[in-house]
Amino acid sequence: MLSDGQTVQVRPITADDAEGLRRFHARQSPESIYFRYFSPRPVLSERDIEHFTNVDHDSRVAFVVISEEEIIAVARYEKYTGTNVAEVAFFVDDAHHGRGIATLLLEYLVAAARERGITRFTATTLPNNTKMLSVFSGAGYDITSNFDSGVIEVGFDIRPTDASVAAMARRERRAQAASVRSLLMPRSIAVIGAGRNRGSIGAEVYLNLLNGDFKGPVYPVNRSGLTVGGEPALVSTDELPDDTDLAVIATPAAEVLSDVEKCGRKGVKALVIVSAGFSESGLEGAQREAEVLEMARTHGMRILGPNCLGILNTDPSVSMDASLSSVMPPAGSVAVLSETGTLAAAMVEHAARLGMGVSTFVAAGNRLDVSASDLLSYWIEDDRTGSVLLSLTGQDSVPRFVRAARSASLAKPIVALNPSSVMRRHRKSIGDVERRAKAMFRQTGVISVGSLSQLFDVGRVLAEQPVPAGPRVAVVGNSDGALMLAAAACRGAGLDLVPLTGIETSGKTANSENPLNLTYQATVQELAESMQAIARSGKVDSLVVVYTPPTLEADPTVNEAILKVSAEHPELTVVATMFGTATSSLLRSPNGESAGVPVFAFPEDAVQVLGRLAAYKNWLVSAEHDQPAEADHVAMDGARELLVSIMDERVGETGLSSGEFVDLDADLQNELLDRVGIAMAERRVVADVEEAVRAADEIGWPVVLKAAVRDRTTRSAASGVTLDIADADHLRMVWGHMVGAIGDRMVPAVVQRFLPNGIDIAVSVVREPTGVGTISVGLGGPARIAGDSEMGVIPLSLADASSLVAASPVAKVLTDPLDRVPVVGLVHALASLAESLDVALEIDADPVITASPQILVADVDIRVGAALDDFTVRRID
Repeated sequence: MLSDGQTVQVRPITADDAEGLRRFHARQSPESIYFRYFSPRPVLSERDIEHFTNVDHDSRVAFVVISEEEIIAVARYEKYTGTNVAEVAFFVDDAHHGRGIATLLLEYLVAAARERGITRFTATTLPNNTKMLSVFSGAGYDITSNFDSGVIEVGFDIRPTDASVAAMARRERRAQAASVRSLLMPRSIAVIGAGRNRGSIGAEVYLNLLNGDFKGPVYPVNRSGLTVGGEPALVSTDELPDDTDLAVIATPAAEVLSDVEKCGRKGVKALVIVSAGFSESGLEGAQREAEVLEMARTHGMRILGPNCLGILNTDPSVSMDASLSSVMPPAGSVAVLSETGTLAAAMVEHAARLGMGVSTFVAAGNRLDVSASDLLSYWIEDDRTGSVLLSLTGQDSVPRFVRAARSASLAKPIVALNPSSVMRRHRKSIGDVERRAKAMFRQTGVISVGSLSQLFDVGRVLAEQPVPAGPRVAVVGNSDGALMLAAAACRGAGLDLVPLTGIETSGKTANSENPLNLTYQATVQELAESMQAIARSGKVDSLVVVYTPPTLEADPTVNEAILKVSAEHPELTVVATMFGTATSSLLRSPNGESAGVPVFAFPEDAVQVLGRLAAYKNWLVSAEHDQPAEADHVAMDGARELLVSIMDERVGETGLSSGEFVDLDADLQNELLDRVGIAMAERRVVADVEEAVRAADEIGWPVVLKAAVRDRTTRSAASGVTLDIADADHLRMVWGHMVGAIGDRMVPAVVQRFLPNGIDIAVSVVREPTGVGTISVGLGGPARIAGDSEMGVIPLSLADASSLVAASPVAKVLTDPLDRVPVVGLVHALASLAESLDVALEIDADPVITASPQILVADVDIRVGAALDDFTVRRID
């Protein structure tokens, strides 16, 4: 994805690119050619073409960028012989400047070079080639430059830095946001398959666009050319204007691929495919879906869907209803993403009934291309969006989503239906799904809810009221029983019912108890004065009003009093419960100038919302003030280099298929962990008992003897693990017992230094082929049998690692946070290692905390699998 949101193909150059390279060169201006070659070169010679297209993909690497089957950019490096330094050069098509292509290509070159042991790039450029100089300066590396003989020599170390990693993340996030902008802010729309008959999918989308007063032109397309909604239709996509931004495709599934290709040829920027019959229908549909995605990527288009309801944007400058929904919710500040079509329609209608103001609504369908991560990147930057509601039936724990969700939560509240709650209601196996969801919510700050009604409860408060500044709450009303329910709910939600001492109401000092019971005899004026006094006190962050009219008839003056306190104290979060009335779900002033106050049927529902929002605020304050040290990028890069060399040696060019793993031996385990600063307790691999005795003499007695196949949860000869072996005779005896118990599973055995008086920890890391990564922390040794552990998701910051360890069983043993610091460091290092390696990975480690406190790994298994399916910058073959 480029900075304008369009997609391109990036691949290594090949000899078959000769003609394409000639055409590319011929299109460039003399000035651009001079910037690249420092001399006029109107035509590339045969020798030039041969040199540029034939590279060894090692000391000489080159990438091309392909769009519409033409080369639009070339980037390369050439290594200086006998060094770890390479010179880089870029050449971007004049027609494609300003799209971030050179920046993207630099990322690819850096990734390729680091895998080949290159540590530094140099480049030579002319002083007036400011665009190229800005690419280097904006990449986040420490740049050195020298002006000599009319040119600027630029150099920089390509090992990752915090700044370079942040720059890459920033580029990706902006590209994602730009790609979504074409979907949600189009200037013109085509509806392909817009039939003339009401009730057909295409006709309904087209008429919704017209009736919704979309601000740009809308082009109906159908083969018959008949009128649709009184407008003549275009017979073919080929008749569309070249500047069409968005196409909604509503044709049969078998025709969609052809329609996508035609849209690509016309330069359409984005597609919404409402047609069904794809992966949701089986293998044939999944294959059709893959072909559609490949075609869209070839032409640089993003896809929403297929099998989706469509999209809405209430911005008055857009006013787009490109959906199958029969209603348009009111304009507001809440963005909504739903995955399923039928449910999405119900959610739109429910938002309209509640009067919940929506900024944009997206029904993602099969999420073939545009995902929650892309949309969150857009909503972070969207000034009209103040909060986001997510209803996803799947589990989004891939690192890309975790990063996007955390970034979004730092900017505005994100609320999500917890997928494990959905699975539990359907009696499906949850297990790790529930634990993974819990970890994702804890680390990202996303507000978790268990039902759609709770999702909308939180949404309608966020649509009208601020996030509470803290947990302090006051409850005021005139019904003792309802107030007691509200108070109990506050305590259960983690809210603080602060004393109301010293707050004057109606000329008297109010009872300091909270909730404040005004009794059924209270007048509207007394209620209003009490609310105002509480609001003015500054002692509370939110106010819950629980009111029952004495006559059970709605009293407009009560509504006005509640709205008045909300309007005069915009920093206060105000919600209400009104019993025995026909009051709507939202109190709003007649002129609509001030924020409305959400009304709940029962006080528990209102309080649950406030509890969730107060917890989010607590997470936000902690996240904003915490600036943890991130992973040592140089160390992680060294681990990557080691792993590449290991895999080249152990697997070769054939690589591993998904699901295959290679077990690392003890020496390789030691070296890999050492690269990231994790120490193993000293150990030796031995083949027989006498070699074991010599190893123990070198290490120092006492020692531990471990068989090749062992059970870490027990400590006996039969399980293959014996501790505290004091001398050679003791070792020979234990060896004999082990061989007798487990036979040929004994060797190769391990002799290791014994760590006395330690606390056994268990840390397990799993990186799935999809990129989803988890890390579990619990107690080790015999305590492993209980299986009690806490899970985190990757990526895991140092602060996340600290929270994970504090929530795990380890904290019950290491009660002092300072004693947990070594565990936190090891957990963070292992998670960072797993994230940096870009392969399927399993690490099962048993560290021990000694009295120092110091942490040493006593046992570990590391299994390395195939490259991740979802890794952005793949290894070049």
